[in-house]
This record gives sequence, structure tokens and C-alpha cells, in this order.
Amino acid sequence: MQLFGSSSIDARRKKVEKKRDVVQKLIRIILFLGKQGLAYRGKRHEAAHESKNNENVNHGNYIELGKLISEFDIALKEHIDKVHATSSKAFDKIICAGQQ
Repeated sequence: MQLFGSSSIDARRKKVEKKRDVVQKLIRIILFLGKQGLAYRGKRHEAAHESKNNENVNHGNYIELGKLISEFDIALKEHIDKVHATSSKAFDKIICAGQQ
């Protein structure tokens, strides 16, 4: 006997597991940088909205490692794409507000 809404519970559980997996990968990047004594950020261009605009710019170790690993991991790629889109929208709002 299947409980009412169990399919939505299963979908929610899968979504949580996917997000947990992404967070674990991001924590591993942080631990790696700390273990190696590397800086998390560079000097400029660290904003997520700039990470796709200029591929030739060093965006700092954290973002660059995230981008590298996302080439091989679909869940992390989706997360980075979502963060990029959200950051771009927020940046556009700030620019528009500043022009008024």
C-alpha cells in the first residue's frame, strides 16, 4: 500500500540528496585549498556572474576548481549554472538601480 504523496516525498528526498552531494563536493574543494595552503580568491573577477563572461580570467582557486570539477559532474554543473544565473540577475538589478 502506497501512502498518499509518497511520490512527492521520494522526489523531495532525491532533491535533498542531490544538494547534499553538491555541498559535499564544495566542502571538499575548501578542505583541499586549506590543506594545500592556497588562497580561496584571486584579486579581481571573483563574482559568479563574471565566471562565464571571461574564460581567460583567473576567477580565484575556489571558483576555478568548482568549474573544473563541474566539467565531470552533472549535479555540480547544474548548481554552478544556477548560481551564475542568479548572480547575473542580481548584478543586472544593481546596475539598473544605479542608472536611475
